[in-house]
Amino acid sequence: MRFKPPKPVVPWANETLDATLANDRHIKCPQFSINDVTKPFVHYVGDEDCLTLDFFVPPNPNNESLPVMVFIHGGGFWVGDDEKFAFGHFDGTKFAEAANVILFTVNYRLGPLGFLAHPALTFDDNGHSAVGNLGLRDQRLAMEWAKATAPMLGGDVNRITIFGQSAGGMSICYHYTSQASASLFSSAIIESGNCGQAPQVWTDK
Repeated sequence: MRFKPPKPVVPWANETLDATLANDRHIKCPQFSINDVTKPFVHYVGDEDCLTLDFFVPPNPNNESLPVMVFIHGGGFWVGDDEKFAFGHFDGTKFAEAANVILFTVNYRLGPLGFLAHPALTFDDNGHSAVGNLGLRDQRLAMEWAKATAPMLGGDVNRITIFGQSAGGMSICYHYTSQASASLFSSAIIESGNCGQAPQVWTDK
């Protein structure tokens, strides 16, 4: 699937996948490690099989139809993951309980695997030639999955808010202005970042 648009998972038969517990393998898309700020580009971490998401459902004893929020992480489009919700500043479980919402957090491809554009990487998009922005397509597919799944978790599909910070905020702005994403949410929150900010190009100086 490298340099190809994402595809929905094919349903499997005669097998039950227990997704109620966190995976021991912390899944993140390929990126440079920034654990050591003095040597931020020494270690390359991640797995290309990374298009996953997490969801958090608060206690709902009255079986109310709850609002839904979909979070897109920041990181300059080159680092970050869904587990480090807002770079670890928030806990998804506590957030869902405090806000009384169903929360989804999303992984998407980063760096060249998510945003490199070149004529050699052109693919067919419903009869039209397209190239690049695969990370945004990953996000949109996750939003589609969240909307389809939310009712099974007690979510209200008429109250879906997408939100993100930094590069996630820029992503929200792009989805807000995209007809392809328009039906997937009812409101949006941009936490820094905007449509006018182009992704940075890193060069040696």
